[in-house]
Amino acid sequence: MSKKKVVFANLIMIMLLTGVKTKAQTPVVVSDLNFKLKGSNPEEFYYTFAENDTIVIDFAVVGNSAIKSFEVIELPSNTKWSAFKQNAINQKKIHVSQKAVYLFRVDGGAFGKVCNLKISRIPINASTEKFNTAWTWKTLYDTTYVLYNEDSLVRYDSLWYKETVKEEISSRLQEEDLLPGGKPVTIKSEGIIEKDNPRHSVRIVLPSNEESAIRSKKVIAWAYWIGVGSSAESFFSKNRDAVANTAIKVAGITNPIAGLAVGAVTNLIIPSGEGIDPVRYAITDSKNKDYFMSGYSYSCFDSGFGKGGVGRFTRPEMCQGIYYVCMKNENIHDRIDVVVKAVAVIEIKEYQDVEYDRLKVTPRYVTLHKKKMVVNTSKIRVPME
Repeated sequence: MSKKKVVFANLIMIMLLTGVKTKAQTPVVVSDLNFKLKGSNPEEFYYTFAENDTIVIDFAVVGNSAIKSFEVIELPSNTKWSAFKQNAINQKKIHVSQKAVYLFRVDGGAFGKVCNLKISRIPINASTEKFNTAWTWKTLYDTTYVLYNEDSLVRYDSLWYKETVKEEISSRLQEEDLLPGGKPVTIKSEGIIEKDNPRHSVRIVLPSNEESAIRSKKVIAWAYWIGVGSSAESFFSKNRDAVANTAIKVAGITNPIAGLAVGAVTNLIIPSGEGIDPVRYAITDSKNKDYFMSGYSYSCFDSGFGKGGVGRFTRPEMCQGIYYVCMKNENIHDRIDVVVKAVAVIEIKEYQDVEYDRLKVTPRYVTLHKKKMVVNTSKIRVPME
């Protein structure tokens, strides 16, 4: 081959090689974005790059104010480049050592900023010019095995045994006259010249509750009746007649006051008519009885004013202890006669021990050591192709 031909062939080869190299180094625009940063919330952009690509970054902030930071991260966590307090980045080039998804994070800091970001790639050769820079989600599955214990039923054990149970065999109500036959009292008048105490009290003691293995005795209610005047007893006898005519249908109850205590009688007759002076009364405890008798302010459980009065108590806390019927004569000239009656109703129950055959069934378990599979999922960004 002549010398001219050799020179010409070499020139053609150099031109071809130069053309290939120039073509391979032509930048391909991946994205050209204008966006506004919102305070402290960074903007993030994700793109895939081919092996041996060269990433080219151009960035500018409108108004020349500086951003807080700019980061380029090869996922999952390999920081390839970062810059701080920048208002512009010109032709920053980053080599891609392997095919991967890259994160471009722009943090504007405290204030919003308008930015322009251009990302280009320079392929290594023509084969990757049309490389797909998109990405997709890939689900990862992480399987672990967890040990645990579980009780497993294997059988039931049966056992017969004797059980003694206290059972009620009878129940009845019993009246108890707390002031047998009634308590007549005379209450002096206060007087105009010679002063007397126009007050009087009557003590009422309730029976104590009792409890044993075979018998119980419990006060379930009590009631009182107050009548003023010498004819008070005759008025009370009308209650007996009324009870006899209406027939209290509660076993063991014959006294009208007991009938009122258990609710079988709704009301009782008290003295009425002309010539009967009223009395002021109150049902109190020991301390308030002393206040009443001394003319001081007092508290009471029940009270009234008139020619008589009735009342009943059924709350358990009111069915034990000592109470006082305190009375005051409001007539400053004449004394008055008063009759106070009170009856308690007692519930009496009797028991006996009854023996039963019982079956006790006990489950029996064994502990099994088991293993279960736990699958945790997570997502990562991967190249689309």
